Amino acid sequence: MNQEGAAGSGWRSSSHSDGQCVEVLFGDGVIGVRDSKRPREPVLLVTRMAWRRFLRGLRRDEFVTREVPEELRDWPGAARR
Repeated sequence: MNQEGAAGSGWRSSSHSDGQCVEVLFGDGVIGVRDSKRPREPVLLVTRMAWRRFLRGLRRDEFVTREVPEELRDWPGAARR
């Protein structure tokens, strides 16, 4: 998959999404990741191994900020715990 090949169909998003999320496309040996609001912007390409490690980190809660900095507390995307 390359940037041009990533423009087609087959992109998937979370069933929990309201349309404001990232989408993924599974290609031969790589995974494409893009912003669903900006589908014509460049695509992030990662290896399958990197994707598995990313998902494992999500499951282990490795990417969640325990405390949201004061200046970001009113930001709509701030973590809520």
